Amino acid sequence: MDLQTKHSTMLDDTNSTIIRLVQALYQQMPGHIYLNNFRSYTQTYGIDQLANTLLTIDSTLNNLSNHILANTITTHLGLTGETKLAGNAYLEAHFNTVVTEARGKVILDAVNTLATLEDNETYGTAAASFNTTISASLTYSNQPNNTTPIPATYGDSVTAHPQEQLSLFIPASGLINSNTEQNHFPIDLEADHRYRFTCSYDEESAPQPPLIIIYDTSGQPIASSPSSSFTYRPEQSGSHYLSVSSNGDTPLNYSLSATYERMGYTLNFTNPDSMGSDYEAVSSSIESAIQQWANQIILTGPSTATIDIEITGANLGSSTLASASSLSPFWEDGEENGMRYVANNVLHEINTGEDINGSEADVLINLNTSLLSSFWFDPTPEIRDDNAPTVHPWRTQEHYDFVGTIMHEFAHALGYNGWYHYSPPPNGATGLENSFNQLSEFDRNIEWSDIQNSFVFTGSNATETYQTLEFSGYLPLHSEGDASGVDLYHYGSNSSSDSLGDYLMDDNSNPGTSYTISSLDTAILQDLGYLIG
Repeated sequence: MDLQTKHSTMLDDTNSTIIRLVQALYQQMPGHIYLNNFRSYTQTYGIDQLANTLLTIDSTLNNLSNHILANTITTHLGLTGETKLAGNAYLEAHFNTVVTEARGKVILDAVNTLATLEDNETYGTAAASFNTTISASLTYSNQPNNTTPIPATYGDSVTAHPQEQLSLFIPASGLINSNTEQNHFPIDLEADHRYRFTCSYDEESAPQPPLIIIYDTSGQPIASSPSSSFTYRPEQSGSHYLSVSSNGDTPLNYSLSATYERMGYTLNFTNPDSMGSDYEAVSSSIESAIQQWANQIILTGPSTATIDIEITGANLGSSTLASASSLSPFWEDGEENGMRYVANNVLHEINTGEDINGSEADVLINLNTSLLSSFWFDPTPEIRDDNAPTVHPWRTQEHYDFVGTIMHEFAHALGYNGWYHYSPPPNGATGLENSFNQLSEFDRNIEWSDIQNSFVFTGSNATETYQTLEFSGYLPLHSEGDASGVDLYHYGSNSSSDSLGDYLMDDNSNPGTSYTISSLDTAILQDLGYLIG
């Protein structure tokens, strides 16, 4: 039968069929795209033009296997149990026998035929359930500006993670009874962010890991993994769809979660014997301190970044608790006032995935082993607000917070560093010197403020955060002069009272104070080029 004649003589049936097709294809392309086209075409050209358009839509579907496609259709038409299995069998058989047709027409013919089989002994139940979706589809198609899926078609809903404040998701549990079933979840992803998807399952009852597939907004499968965990970095922002299916014949109980991929790291202690009996406390505390920074930083590069950290113990004298630095800065394109830009190798690796120094250490942390007895090692370092004086007498003993000290020093390696030094007495920008003729990311944000009588950090994120703390102006930087270790790469001006003494990156570590990573600390990293979340 001629396609145009068929649709001209069966307007009502075709209308319903196309709307059913729209819902069935929702996983391949968000339904509102089709439905908006449906309204536009029918208003301008009538049903025939739209029918011809839909019947040639093979580009978004030709990479999907027939059984996945059949299962997608029955899932999103609300079929379950034996009804769903019968519908899958019919549709897959139909797809397999009409392989030369455009996939869109195969689907349309298949669902058209399935809708007429209510009296069929094998497929009648599936057809009856299939037809009950028509009214819901019609109602959905008439909702103006509809951009959301029909909730009932996607199984478990996935809700926003309460701790992330982003479009990430708490685990969604489900049960897949056979390898012909597939559960789908919509998820909003941002371009150039690295995500980790994890599917936990009972390995005893289902020895083979599940199959996870990511689809883009047009329904193209763009990434897959026959394993319980994998990472993905989208090239475009927008709605994506995550599917879970079984690789075996046994039922699969699963819990699916999505999160950002964070900074990875390794720790290498070059001389652990120098730390004596404190080594275990030192090593676990350093790992906790680095992990708390890693929890803040989102990877953006095309490959995973692992920061290699070397820890060395030595006698650093009586005034230095510890120090840290990044080890492989390198030239960047560009200059300012005759000074060249120098990139931080840690920032570069996190944002690009490129490890410019290979297997060599990226960061060096020096511990003053002669002052280890001056430190307090937090027994619960991941909980930074449980150190009330009545609970922890270490405050009255004037010991220093070891975890806080390491978090402070590692921030210098992340980017709180540069090439400027300042000669006293304070006399404005004329006292700023740079004998190396090169600038770090931090240096590019340093200016002198006559009003505040201090050098200040002018990055937009830090400025906004500083002002939300009910301060005015820019974030002041320590401007004392050439005193080693307390120069411009700490905040808190010596010439103003800013109440930043209990913040992590103030120039002095105060005994009896437990330090945390604050929004001010991460705002500065954002201004340096890190993605924080």
